[in-house]
Amino acid sequence: KLLSAGKLTLVESGIDNAELTVNIKNSLFGKVEPFQTHINILQDNKLIFRGRALKPTRAMTSGGLFQQTFTFESILSYLLDSVQRFKEVHNTTPAQFFSDLIDVHNSQVPAYKQFKVGKVDVTNSTDNVYRYVEYENTYDTIKDKLIDRLGGYLVLRAESDGNYLDYLQNPGTD
Repeated sequence: KLLSAGKLTLVESGIDNAELTVNIKNSLFGKVEPFQTHINILQDNKLIFRGRALKPTRAMTSGGLFQQTFTFESILSYLLDSVQRFKEVHNTTPAQFFSDLIDVHNSQVPAYKQFKVGKVDVTNSTDNVYRYVEYENTYDTIKDKLIDRLGGYLVLRAESDGNYLDYLQNPGTD
């Protein structure tokens, strides 16, 4: 038995995570690099999670078996790796504002951490955003300036030409 335990936590609003515990016979043991090693989790051949490793923990079971536990955070966490610049935003739709935030993110990170803006259907009564953007990471800026004020959900999609980020009012029931 190479995998001792596994847990996937998909959250409605936030960054999904997964946890895997492996024993010394697993090829991952001692080889996972924080922020470098990535995993995909599939269900019925459909990708349901893609994430990067955080720092592993090591332990020995009461039976003397060495194990490592790895926590992986969804690639949505790449939005934590960039910082927005201070600016005043007005006469901008929520979709344009979202796209601008993603553009700033993409300008600061390597290609594999970049997102393409997908579907955006969140609006407000005037379809106009007036906000001050401060020096916060992109994820917190999107959460504070868009999701907390206008609602909606961030939905990741992995396509053959890259990772897409949708901002949807209602992501569906699946």
